[in-house]
Amino acid sequence: MTKYLLPLCCLWLSLAACTPHKIAIEQGNILKADMLRQLEIGMSKSQVEFILGTPVIKDSFNNDRWDYVYIMRPHKLPVRKKNLVLIFKGEHLASMSGSALKLLTEDEPEDNPDAETLSRDD
Repeated sequence: MTKYLLPLCCLWLSLAACTPHKIAIEQGNILKADMLRQLEIGMSKSQVEFILGTPVIKDSFNNDRWDYVYIMRPHKLPVRKKNLVLIFKGEHLASMSGSALKLLTEDEPEDNPDAETLSRDD
């Protein structure tokens, strides 16, 4: 019995140290500063869609509002969220708002601790 005790303990300790790898989960539209710098008031909807891609939310009751949302859930770190709201007048971009516009004034947005965060749900 004692000859099995040492290998059994080693096996138990090695299995106890194993944890499943959890990957960072990205959802929504990836919003980068270089993409936002290309946006200009007065651009057509097709030009905006070419730069940013299809919006996550196109309100079927209000065709003049597009919402872009990006959520990053890194393992054991706070959730990061960016949003961008685009308002059109007819076929042309009239205004932009949202937390993603902070990327235009930041040097290194990915490492910025002041980015908008949500509490993590475990």
